[in-house]
Amino acid sequence: AMAPLDLNGKRAFVPGCGRGYSIAALRNGGCSNVVGLELAPTAAEAARAYLSSVEASGFSVEDGDFFAFTASPGFDIVYDCTFLCAIPVSLRQAWAEKMAQIVIPGGELVSLIFPFREGAPDPADGGDAVGPGPPFAMSPKLVEQLLLPVGFSLVALERVPPELVTRPFAGEWIARWSRSKTD
Repeated sequence: AMAPLDLNGKRAFVPGCGRGYSIAALRNGGCSNVVGLELAPTAAEAARAYLSSVEASGFSVEDGDFFAFTASPGFDIVYDCTFLCAIPVSLRQAWAEKMAQIVIPGGELVSLIFPFREGAPDPADGGDAVGPGPPFAMSPKLVEQLLLPVGFSLVALERVPPELVTRPFAGEWIARWSRSKTD
């Protein structure tokens, strides 16, 4: 099984944070500060409302474009929970480059790789394999092809157990990627 991620005192970021459930989970896990980002102001407001009901402090939710987002300093941990599969295929390279900018050297990107379609052509091979979307088809190989060239290495990869998969129509993988300690 994947080793637990040390969240104590860490700064985390959740792009496409939805209603903020991941933000609350990261705060409950020990993160000192968690920033969420949502493109739609209404979604950001919904996340703020939810988080205000369960968390006293240590979080913020901003509305804005991920590709225009800047963070100084960057984050110890970024959690991509089905964000990559929702963006247009043409923006994948920009996604990887932005991740390399906002994850501090030695920090980690945790990605939920979804939807993974067993037996289907690997979307890493291009062509029609990416399928209609969003969500666009994903695979561990595809995410690796995006992240390795921008300075990440794979720390751990495992299938999400069937009892924890929330969307039964496709498989899910959880991966941890470490950003190299030197730029």
